[in-house]
Amino acid sequence: MKQVLQHPNPPTAVFCYNDVVAFGAMLGLKEAGMMPGCDIAVVGFDNIQESALFHPPLTTIAAFPEKIGIHAADILHQRMTGKMGEPKRLILRPELVVRQSSSSNFHDLF
Repeated sequence: MKQVLQHPNPPTAVFCYNDVVAFGAMLGLKEAGMMPGCDIAVVGFDNIQESALFHPPLTTIAAFPEKIGIHAADILHQRMTGKMGEPKRLILRPELVVRQSSSSNFHDLF
């Protein structure tokens, strides 16, 4: 975050590839005297339980890995038992879980 914040045009938002990295970004912002969600929006990906408990609570994307695992196991079982039919497409839509790390101030812009 230190290098990102030193840029002449620092970002207004940071999207991290998982929630744990987002926690680190938020801590880096705090160390720089900034408030996540007010000065820079922070969004993670995973929706781990700690995301709701962090300060401020982390906006994140829930991808439902349990559902993915259930469908993968079902497909594997079908293949192993020779019951695999025609190929099919399965789409599991992620869900945006909005919390304070993306701040209501940012929502007012749209």
